[in-house]
Amino acid sequence: MLRSALIPVTARNLAPAQAMIDFLVTLGSRAGEVAGLLVFLDRLKRESFLRSWTNAILQQ
Repeated sequence: MLRSALIPVTARNLAPAQAMIDFLVTLGSRAGEVAGLLVFLDRLKRESFLRSWTNAILQQ
């Protein structure tokens, strides 16, 4: 299962958003899912992730 979180460029309250991301990362690391954070280290995985994410957002 892949979980993603992001902070929009237009976010007004960056500190709480960053705190939430930090919290989610700690949850993932406790569950042994840190590998999901490495997805952007591999170009093909990154492209596949972004394509899937975009399709999910646009519901294509």
